Amino acid sequence: MLNRHLYILCATLFFAGLGLFLYKAVYLGFPLMPGQKTDVWEVEVKINFSASGRPVKALLYVPRTSADFSIINEKRIGLLTTIQHLSALPEVKLLLERAGKQAVIGGQVLGCWFDNADKIEGQVDAFLYIGSGKFHPLGIGNRKIYTLDIEKMKVEEVDTAALERRRYANIYNAKNARSFAVLVTTKKGQNQLLGKAEEIKSMIKERGRDAFILVMNEINDTTLLGVKADAFVNTACPRIGLDDAEKLPRPAEDVEKVLADS
Repeated sequence: MLNRHLYILCATLFFAGLGLFLYKAVYLGFPLMPGQKTDVWEVEVKINFSASGRPVKALLYVPRTSADFSIINEKRIGLLTTIQHLSALPEVKLLLERAGKQAVIGGQVLGCWFDNADKIEGQVDAFLYIGSGKFHPLGIGNRKIYTLDIEKMKVEEVDTAALERRRYANIYNAKNARSFAVLVTTKKGQNQLLGKAEEIKSMIKERGRDAFILVMNEINDTTLLGVKADAFVNTACPRIGLDDAEKLPRPAEDVEKVLADS
């Protein structure tokens, strides 16, 4: 009886060890032979937030595989991102070099400020923007533009022609509108046109259209859903008309584009 218990214990430990070995070797990709190499991700995390008395939820995304840069045909690649992913630039540079590319770190782009892209434009054949959205990539120089979604480790080419066609369609639809809502945000740094909202409203009315001013903090598809207007004139962040264009119930463009030649 004791021997049988001993055999069962040994078998249990054996299969547990075998399962752990297979998990590390197959799933985690641990090297098995001397000299064998595998990718190792070093993650440095820093979180800043203002406490508001409510629970805070933080999500950390660790990519399981490296990005596939095969769609990038250019040799010299300029790297740009926003402040959230600045620390990832050296790692992305290393990955590109492993893929046979030459990577030049441009650094941070901020809002409508693209000086770091202009500084390295002559040294690169294309740009790789690390982040999501189309607003920042569209403002980057006169080179082909790719984006790297750092959470999904997915590389895509930015179809600037398609985005321009969509913008022209929005402008055309807005030109035919009879009523406009002039969007004004109260967010700091985006409310420069708060004092000019009445002037914009008058410009629209002079052309025989109806217009009213809509002031809110958050401007998105949800807050604009019930607004009764044929089109929106955006005076807030320009990315509302780009990254959020497909979500908005009606076109949102700058007043100059909407009223030009109309």
